[in-house]
Amino acid sequence: MALYFIQIGVMMSNPTYGTGNWGTNAWANGIKFVINETTVAGTNVLFIMILLWLVTIITNRIPVTLILASVVTAIAAIAEFQVINVRQEAITEASLQEITAFKDLLGMLDIKLVVGAAILLIVIAVLLFIIYRRSRWVVFRSIRWRAVLLVLSVLVITPFFSINSKKYEASFVKLGDVPKVWDSLFDAASNGGIMALLNSRTTDAMVEPKSYSQQAMKNLVTKYTKQASLINQTRKNTNFKNQTVIYTLSESLTKPSYVPGLTIGDDPLPNIDNIMDNTSSGHMVSSGYGGGTAGIEYSTLTGFNITSYRPTVTMPYSQLTSSINEKSTITLSLDNLIIKLWFTHM
Repeated sequence: MALYFIQIGVMMSNPTYGTGNWGTNAWANGIKFVINETTVAGTNVLFIMILLWLVTIITNRIPVTLILASVVTAIAAIAEFQVINVRQEAITEASLQEITAFKDLLGMLDIKLVVGAAILLIVIAVLLFIIYRRSRWVVFRSIRWRAVLLVLSVLVITPFFSINSKKYEASFVKLGDVPKVWDSLFDAASNGGIMALLNSRTTDAMVEPKSYSQQAMKNLVTKYTKQASLINQTRKNTNFKNQTVIYTLSESLTKPSYVPGLTIGDDPLPNIDNIMDNTSSGHMVSSGYGGGTAGIEYSTLTGFNITSYRPTVTMPYSQLTSSINEKSTITLSLDNLIIKLWFTHM
């Protein structure tokens, strides 16, 4: 039932997205997901069962587990619907990190909703306390046996949190999980909201190439330093002092003449062309089109193209910057002069 209601939250905004010809009824499509996608649905259910089993081991009260499961399921289903309805994206690891801005998020909600939710949480907390204290339905009598089961359960559930790693990826594909991390909503509709969330986890941000080594990087630096010296010999503009570097970050802006097979009569960007022809200028390949400005900005600032990372890295600012010890930057120092970077979003 938990999986069914979470899928309702996923499918409610657009029941046909990622469901093929199942129809336009989200409630019916939730049932069809559980029945038709038996393998991947079973993987979702397996994760839920292990999680509930862990909660039961910790609380040692089945009624407490059932109440917590019901509350978390309701919150997950409502949250999926809200996020998808607003952003057309399912809940991912990156979106969960927004919880750190809880105070700001709280300010966006209706005060009546906040008060109602607070009262509900207090009631649930009191109810759980009463059940825990008075319920005689104790599952485990032996603390030692309980500890052994807890350790075993943690070992069993751990691979679920690394399903896109090299170690476990092939095994979960056999269980029916085919990650579609480029579209979290499509992933949630086809693999289930729970598996989509787990698919979005970043285990290894970047796959290390086979030929990677410190010496290989030094060789690249030497190679391109020599090429830069050759280019600078014929460069017209050699005075870099008192200059401002301007990046125009617009993933949807491009010259029509760059499109293969397209012929145009007039130049639609005469001013930009004129500026670029008379100054030091260049182009960059954008890994996104029509959106994702923050990701493109990250690529520009650090010099790391976002496509160099694993597909699960969709929001590098929130997924990577907090765990990087040495942060790369494109800020340049020439003769103790710091070139300022100005960003304009068109």
